[in-house]
Amino acid sequence: MKDDMRLLSDTTECAQAFLGTSQPEWTPHLNAHDHAVWNALGMATEPLVAEVATDTAWQRLVVVTDAPSSQLDALGAALGQGWALDGSLACVALDGRGFHGQRRREWATQTGNLFLTAVFAPQRTASKLLASLVMLPAVALVDAIRETTHLDPSIKWVNDVLIGESKVAGVLTATQCKGELLETALIGIGANVLCTPEVPPTVFVPSVTSLREQGASTTLPAFTQAVLASLSRRYRQLLVDPFGLYSAYCACSCVLGREVSLWDENIDALGHGDQCPEPLVCGVVDAIAPDLSLTLSNADTPVTRGRLAFQSVCRDLDNRTKKPHGVRE
Repeated sequence: MKDDMRLLSDTTECAQAFLGTSQPEWTPHLNAHDHAVWNALGMATEPLVAEVATDTAWQRLVVVTDAPSSQLDALGAALGQGWALDGSLACVALDGRGFHGQRRREWATQTGNLFLTAVFAPQRTASKLLASLVMLPAVALVDAIRETTHLDPSIKWVNDVLIGESKVAGVLTATQCKGELLETALIGIGANVLCTPEVPPTVFVPSVTSLREQGASTTLPAFTQAVLASLSRRYRQLLVDPFGLYSAYCACSCVLGREVSLWDENIDALGHGDQCPEPLVCGVVDAIAPDLSLTLSNADTPVTRGRLAFQSVCRDLDNRTKKPHGVRE
């Protein structure tokens, strides 16, 4: 059964491409919640709005040409100040500034790539969904890549999506709770669709790539539609069967059975080159638990956090640089 989705955009021509064959009627008449979303995103120009039929979970889709700041941060700040989300929301920026990944590490922006923020309102017990919400965007991205290309992506713990050994996308999840109630979940996705940014190699991200560089012919609008559909489908699955999402995450993992090293999550702020500290733990990944902790072959307790690098990558960079493992970001 299809429901109406409200589409807001400062450029109807670009937004139209994300709708496929749908030809909605655009109007300047926004309701109060449309205005609240647009103002929260910090947009200076006035948008147009249209209603389109959809069978996904999205009740609003925003497409902007240039985001003045991280849409995830902007929406998170508005929600933190008491703004109430009126249904699920997805925001696509064709370009922008201030985008970042985990620990606010900068995400390189290039026009032609995907920068997506999604907001859900689960209103469920937090402890039952938190880990699954971290898995959600990575699994949804793998789905979308497989559906739109010939490629076979994988997930590097916790939140990188790889093609081979090269990073093609990164995701993050932030949640807002009131006591034990998980009120909202914000998801950020950055995916290299048409362009491969220049990123200095590190043991954590030895190389980056894009779908186009890997031979895929998908367009940004087509890939975005696939991601939105997969996020909607996997979110509905999460609400009914969180364990099913965990099974999919493990099936997509590229760390199981691999020899890895893990450093503190803030390693990029602790030193570079010769000053880089030794890893906290090394070993072969035997299992990933439903809470996303890792069981390593020679670790006494599960690993719940850290920055992971493959030992094969560490050795390769060592051979090329003849220095201890640098961690340039």
